[in-house]
Amino acid sequence: MKLIQLQPKMTDSMPDDKIAKAYRRLHKVLAIAETKPLSESTISKINEKVQELNASTKINGALYRLVNLTENEIITILEQDIDIVPVGHYSKKWTVVGITLYGIPFGIILGLFTHNMGLFAIGLPIGLAIGALIGRSKDAQAAAQGRQYDIVI
Repeated sequence: MKLIQLQPKMTDSMPDDKIAKAYRRLHKVLAIAETKPLSESTISKINEKVQELNASTKINGALYRLVNLTENEIITILEQDIDIVPVGHYSKKWTVVGITLYGIPFGIILGLFTHNMGLFAIGLPIGLAIGALIGRSKDAQAAAQGRQYDIVI
């Protein structure tokens, strides 16, 4: 089974080139996926996402969001099935996790101990820093293992 080709919409008539850039980025992800040994189930999942995008009649902002959503879904499929990720993937993912998992609880505890919930916000940058450090270390580990492909998301 082979991957279905992406059929970009008429991006010349779009008000800006954000959609064209998103299509080019998605095309690069699909080109990288074609070079990797994929199972039949992975190929069928990716083909399903590409078919949904090709069949879409959305335009402008809705099309841009759909292209980005499709790209993110395909990146997730590749991460789960063959364990490859784009450059910066873990940094992006763990920054959010750090804020929610470490920063918010730390801010709440600090605010409760000082009886000043205004200090809640101090936990957010602390969680951001923790998440960024974890993400960078996971990105470096993935790069050392050769599990990254050269697309920055």
